[in-house]
Amino acid sequence: MSKAPDIVAQAPRSSSDPGNRAEDREGGNVASMEFHFADAFSVDEASWNHLFELSRTPNLFWNYEVLKSARDVWESLSGMRIACGYSDGVLSFLMPVIEHRSTKGTTLEVLKIPTADNNEPLAPANDWENASRQFVRYLLANPDVEALTCRLVTARFLDILRDELDIAQVIVENRRSASVLKLPSSIDEYWSGFKSKTRNQLRRKLRKATENGLSFHVTSSRDAVDRLKLEHALERVTHLHRLRFDALDRKSFFVDEEIQHFHQTIVRLPAMNALEILFTECRLDDAVVGSMYGWRSGDNYVFLMIGFDPKLASLSIGTLLILTTIEHAIEQGVSRFDFKCGNESYKKRFTKDQYESYDLTVHLTRKAGLFSRLLSKWIRFR
Repeated sequence: MSKAPDIVAQAPRSSSDPGNRAEDREGGNVASMEFHFADAFSVDEASWNHLFELSRTPNLFWNYEVLKSARDVWESLSGMRIACGYSDGVLSFLMPVIEHRSTKGTTLEVLKIPTADNNEPLAPANDWENASRQFVRYLLANPDVEALTCRLVTARFLDILRDELDIAQVIVENRRSASVLKLPSSIDEYWSGFKSKTRNQLRRKLRKATENGLSFHVTSSRDAVDRLKLEHALERVTHLHRLRFDALDRKSFFVDEEIQHFHQTIVRLPAMNALEILFTECRLDDAVVGSMYGWRSGDNYVFLMIGFDPKLASLSIGTLLILTTIEHAIEQGVSRFDFKCGNESYKKRFTKDQYESYDLTVHLTRKAGLFSRLLSKWIRFR
């Protein structure tokens, strides 16, 4: 982008905090923020990951090391830049973007890593709305930015865009639903939430698994000193996932070469404070016959993949892997268990709650928005 001076976006005043003081980085409204675009990963790693933890974001793919690994795998991400917001010199906002330049101006694409949902800015959880509003105002005041394109952004970020802009400038192109489970604070409370019929069915499945010699174990990146253990765990879940999909005569994105390269890179990383890698495995004698792979940060868990030997499908290994992982997550203080986008029927056995993510284009100038709408009508009726 052109070397324009940083723009200070003014936050709305709060009646409960007339001075809009910025002392509380996690809580109160920040009076104003200064924004600029930086080269990818020129931002201090410790500050980035501290903000990542404060944000309690549902999008765990925007961890510093995860994004860096993604950039090294996908050539399309090589031009990544970072929208940074600072308040009193403290990093308080961050959003990775790709710039697309033309003679008309610059279009910013909110970064989308393959398989990632819940894209939205990183900002301290209790100040997220305020920081995000200020960023939108910064974009509006920056004459070089013509449009913003987003894939799978959160409903709350869409709400802010609509609130800050003329609704005609925000064009929603697609919407996807995903299942999410809100976890209680104890395993007993979780089990008490089932209807008696479902609870009895699950207990019978557990007894049957035990009688047939199955056992379940969770491996964490924080406990695995030898990273080869995680690499081998990833190989096992990939193999079992492929077996399951081959039995169903279906193709899976997870075995794609680039997706595999990305996850192999992640499991080889040194242990991260801000992100925990977890494998839940089912063993029969000395063999792993089922595996589930996911990430955790704070009170968020994201379910990434599952696989099991289809010859043992009658033992409900998939259901019991998820159940074991949920119980482990509750013990670790997780309150949000994200099943991610997809309408697989097994997800409905655990939750009926859903969230939505949106693909959209935001025209930041009225001229651009009008041109886009006229072009869309011309294409539709030609």
